[in-house]
Amino acid sequence: MDLIEPDSEFESAGELHTVLCVATSLIINGASAEQFLQWARDALPYLFPSAFEGIDPARHEQAAYWMGTALWNAAPIPANHFNRAPLPRPERNMPCPCGSTRKYKHCCASQPTPEPFPEDIYWQLIPEVCSKNHINDMQATGELPVQGIATMAYYFFQQKDYTQVIKMLDPLFAGAATSISRHHEALLDLLCDSYNRHYKTDKKKRDLLQRMCQHPNKVIRSAAWQRTASWQQDLGNFEAAHAALKE
Repeated sequence: MDLIEPDSEFESAGELHTVLCVATSLIINGASAEQFLQWARDALPYLFPSAFEGIDPARHEQAAYWMGTALWNAAPIPANHFNRAPLPRPERNMPCPCGSTRKYKHCCASQPTPEPFPEDIYWQLIPEVCSKNHINDMQATGELPVQGIATMAYYFFQQKDYTQVIKMLDPLFAGAATSISRHHEALLDLLCDSYNRHYKTDKKKRDLLQRMCQHPNKVIRSAAWQRTASWQQDLGNFEAAHAALKE
């Protein structure tokens, strides 16, 4: 059994975090695939040296290209409405995209495919590398996926930045909130929790729950009634809590 030295493992994790932060910044600020992959070729062997241990230095640029491809393929691309835009594998007789000038079948076709990166990894890092104004501008496009909004909102909640959580989630639940679905259920709880910590009164939460108790989506409606029941029970209003739970 191979043993990994704790210091080495910690160092590798730190290198990966640096790589992911730089990659996130490049992608969110609009780098093209070509620009991103050129950065990968040039920078990854220096930013993430532990990942290149045991690889012939003559092949570092090629290995960096394919690692960069894996990073790009998992990323939310602003120009693609924050969806992924994975790069296709080249045909066998095409020039190898790693830059070797050889045909793909004679170059990287036999190389193992890098492990894919989790699709949510960038949403965890965007709050670290982007300003809150930038995040709010991205959300104002209406194109951010629920997963992305949720991941970033939870980040700010953990940082006790309840103002930012409210700024992100309030627009989703404004008015009749007809654009939200069952996928927003957890965000309703997060917004209520942020109201509890940010405001001195329950006015905002009361208004939110009253509206969501009438929402056309039954999952949202059920979540709002359950939250209302819990809130009324905490206040000692047991009849109101029972009525809400019955609903």
